[in-house]
Amino acid sequence: MPKLLGSILVLLAAIIIGGAIYISIWDVPPPVRTVEKVLPDDMLGK
Repeated sequence: MPKLLGSILVLLAAIIIGGAIYISIWDVPPPVRTVEKVLPDDMLGK
């Protein structure tokens, strides 16, 4: 039983560390769609 628990913990740690490394080196593409939003004058204050 201790070997199984140890194996599961090692596997879980490897998945978490691998995911963190993947996210840190992933080159996220910028959004390609232009966002235009009209703000009413009431929201801007005086």
